[in-house]
Amino acid sequence: MELFAFALPMLFIFHDLEEIIGMRIDNQFVWNIWLGAFIGLTFHFVVHIGQAIVLRKYIPALATSIICLPISIYILKQCFMILTVDIWQMIVGVVVVAVNLLCAHKMTKWRL
Repeated sequence: MELFAFALPMLFIFHDLEEIIGMRIDNQFVWNIWLGAFIGLTFHFVVHIGQAIVLRKYIPALATSIICLPISIYILKQCFMILTVDIWQMIVGVVVVAVNLLCAHKMTKWRL
């Protein structure tokens, strides 16, 4: 059963990668939602790093959070210079990431 536990995230990532590659995004609304989701993801990296600092031990996802955080900050900085930002549309993206995270934690019966 443990082997199957990895099937969900792997299939999800595989499927979403196809959508991202195959989708041509020309709509400003979609870019703002994406930017909000990216902000949510970046904050998620910060939370993992903060958890490790508070707990004073390694936690799962710490290594990738440390690697991905500076890259994410750079990408966000570039996007803010390029895009016309609508704060309310970005909030929708952040909420989507937050709801996804809450559902994932609830499904695995972990507590935040």
